Amino acid sequence: MPISDMTIVHLSEFHLQAADKEPTGIPYEDLLDGYGDALKTLDHLRAYVSEPDLFVVTGDLVLGSRNAEVGYPRLGELLQQFEAEFGVPVLLALGNGDAIAPFRRIVLGETGASLDKRYYYSQIVKGLKVIILDSHVENQHYGNIDAEQLEWLAGELAATPHMPHLLALHHPPGNVVLGRDHEELRNADELAEVIRDYQVIGILSGHYHLSYLSYLAGVPNAVTNGICSTITWSDPQNMIHERIGGGYNLIHIRDDRMLVRFMDINSERTTLRWSEFG
Repeated sequence: MPISDMTIVHLSEFHLQAADKEPTGIPYEDLLDGYGDALKTLDHLRAYVSEPDLFVVTGDLVLGSRNAEVGYPRLGELLQQFEAEFGVPVLLALGNGDAIAPFRRIVLGETGASLDKRYYYSQIVKGLKVIILDSHVENQHYGNIDAEQLEWLAGELAATPHMPHLLALHHPPGNVVLGRDHEELRNADELAEVIRDYQVIGILSGHYHLSYLSYLAGVPNAVTNGICSTITWSDPQNMIHERIGGGYNLIHIRDDRMLVRFMDINSERTTLRWSEFG
């Protein structure tokens, strides 16, 4: 039976730092408040989202490895608040701003020799198999999915061929047009070959801090605004325009199809009406 009624909240780009950080002299970093913006997002979700089934966070949980020791404990605090508020799973992917060993140690509570192993897994939620991929490459801005992970993905898809699958990773595997086309997942073509013959109904990603829809092997790829900031692009001037705060995507699954609503929490204006729809 197809999944006909499911709502997923898609978040990305917390870029968490210390609460009492010293000024760095870098305006971009000094103005960011990912933790505060995450709390504003939580307020927005209370008002606008009724009983989501799942949260997916597509990476850049902290602002670079230098903030891992102070950022990941704050991530733990946020996760507790989101889970207490909604009581549904929160699935995390890693981005280029993350550091795998501190993440495993602080957030997952792991110890031992495998702290550097890339972080990917699957979870079935209400008949939907969500597959979290790790596209982050330590200390690099671009993304890549290694051969071992691709082989694992093929096995995950083959194990449940009649089940709808949703992929989530940090780097968008489809083209994003920012003046010229950008595609920062270096081996998107290899990913396309793996998923081509299976029931993959959608892909969730972040990285670019903007709302965007692209495709990989005919599969829709929804990119979301950052929690901490939103980026727009001036094509004629070849300039990035970035503003504080952002938004998220609401992903609705209807009859095994992925539908997307782009939610911008910073563009609210005076309410003209608030009435029942229908």
